Parts: sequence; structure tokens; C-alpha cells
Amino acid sequence: QGHFVFAPLRVDEILLQSSSRMNARAREKRINLRFNMSEFKDSEVLVINGEKDLLSCLFDNLLDNAIKYSPTD
Repeated sequence: QGHFVFAPLRVDEILLQSSSRMNARAREKRINLRFNMSEFKDSEVLVINGEKDLLSCLFDNLLDNAIKYSPTD
């Protein structure tokens, strides 16, 4: 059985890491992944209590599916 370690996590940091991992795959399909948090103040950043590896896997899967099922030019 898995043991989960929950901790406060900044969602923007996890999403940025996932988008960096998926960027090469997106470029292969001529998809430009952009991640822009510049319009948000630090006080507006979303922090959740979660398990980092599971959240990373979730974002990786969402981005992978978005890339995989996006039409090509």
C-alpha cells in the first residue's frame, strides 16, 4: 500500500514543472505551451495541501492528453 506525504504545495510551481517536461512533446506537434503567472500577485498564488508526485502525475496526464488529442495544423 502506498504511503502519501501531504504538504502545502504551490500549484503554479508543479504546473510549471509539468509543462517543462511536456514541452518537447508539444513542439513535435507544433503546439506552443505557454505558462504565464506574471499577472498574479504572490498573495493570489494557489497553495493546496497535497501529495507532490500525485499532483505532478495529474498535470502530466492532463497536458499529455491535451497534446495527444489536439489537432495538427
